[in-house]
Amino acid sequence: MRQYVMFIRPILKAAILTMLLATVMGLTGCSLLFGLASSRSASSPTYTPVKFPVVIGARVDDGQLIISTGRSCPMLTTIYMFFDANKSSANINVKLLAKVDQFNIDDLPNSIGVTDPPMSTPDWHDAIMHAYASSADQPFGWSARTDLTGLVDASTQHATDEFFFGDKFGWMTSAQVTARDGVDLLTVCTPTS
Repeated sequence: MRQYVMFIRPILKAAILTMLLATVMGLTGCSLLFGLASSRSASSPTYTPVKFPVVIGARVDDGQLIISTGRSCPMLTTIYMFFDANKSSANINVKLLAKVDQFNIDDLPNSIGVTDPPMSTPDWHDAIMHAYASSADQPFGWSARTDLTGLVDASTQHATDEFFFGDKFGWMTSAQVTARDGVDLLTVCTPTS
C-alpha cells in the first residue's frame, strides 16, 4: 500500500498544479486536461473562462486550521488541498460526507469528511494553500489560492465567523461570500455552468 501511495502522490500533485495553472490562464481544469479529447463541435468553446477571482477562506481557532468554502458544497464533494511552504509541501484530500461550507482539517469527524489517502495533517503554517473541488455533479471546478502566512495571529483579531479569503477580499463571513458569489468572485464550489 505504501508503494501505491508513493506512486500516486506525484501524479496527484501534478494534476493539482495543472488545474491551478489552468485557473491562472483563465481555463477550467476540464478544458486543459480534456479539451483536446472533447467531442464538441468546432463552433463550441472547449473551456469556461474564469470571470472572477476564485476564493477559499481560512482561519485558525485554538491552533487548528478551519477552512471555509464560502458556500455550501454538495455532499460527496472532494476538496483537494496542496500546501506549499518554503521547505516542504503536503497535500490532503477531504471528501465531504455532508453538505457543508466549512470544516476543520485538523479534526475531521467521520460525519463531515475523511481524508484520502489517510495521512497526518500537513504543516500549513506559513504556507500557501491551493484548493480545488470536485463532485459527481461537477467533476471539474475552480481552483483557488490563499496565503496562510500570519493567519494564527490575524485570526484572533476577527470574529469567529470570519475567514481570510486572500489579500484581494480580506476577512468575510460565509454569508458575505455567498452574497458576492457570481457578482465579483467565485468559490471553489460555485457551479461551473
